[in-house]
Amino acid sequence: MPYVWRSAFFRGLIFSLFLLAHLSVTIGFYPKFLDEMSALVRLASNLGSQFKILSDATTQSDWGYMAVQQFFKFGATTGTFVAVLFASGAVAGESERRTLEVWLARPQPRWRVLLERYLAGALAILVPFVVTSAMGPWIAHVLDVPLEPVTDDPWLWASAGLHSALFLLIIYGLAFLCSTRAQNVIRLILTLLLIGIALYAAYFVPGVNDWSPYEYVDPKAFENIRDNGGVLMNRVVPFSVINIVLLIASLLSFERRLPS
Repeated sequence: MPYVWRSAFFRGLIFSLFLLAHLSVTIGFYPKFLDEMSALVRLASNLGSQFKILSDATTQSDWGYMAVQQFFKFGATTGTFVAVLFASGAVAGESERRTLEVWLARPQPRWRVLLERYLAGALAILVPFVVTSAMGPWIAHVLDVPLEPVTDDPWLWASAGLHSALFLLIIYGLAFLCSTRAQNVIRLILTLLLIGIALYAAYFVPGVNDWSPYEYVDPKAFENIRDNGGVLMNRVVPFSVINIVLLIASLLSFERRLPS
């Protein structure tokens, strides 16, 4: 197996283990959450309107609780870090190690070399998110945590995982595009993570939250997935188009990249 795919496999495996661990804790904690729900609601209501929205979504149903904890809080934050980490070193890492010239001297076309790296990293995000999410009902059965009939559906969980993964792939695509021009990996990672943290924090500021892209993976989005019975095509299609545009931009940018 080529190094690119071997590396992506192990990165995806580690990401999967983190997702599964958090999902198991989230589901296992749900009965205790129900016992302490009133106190948590009072606390959230004192923190601001956006926290009140999260609190309402969490307490309305078991799906609301799972969506907030697994997909919005953990998935969006950890997923952003993973997306930036997986993409930033794709080209900038070679430049920093002074191996870019050797890499570009390979007989394969540039676009093929870069496309392979892009796909390897993208699949290391997409597959773990969808597969581990679909295991939600099974984990609930193992932990003996009862779910509502609508929530006890692997397709619903997989659809939510796909929605989150495609959103994270946009972040991955942006970081990948930046990597085709950057030379310092650490600086690129820190810059993108600071921007991501600022945009995530903006979601909790009334009047500014509409400018936060994380609104596309907030509890309302996952409520819509549940009400729709699965994948939201009016989100999946635009997300996919944006990802394709970012990939094309990365390929064009890399064609003009000079060894440094």
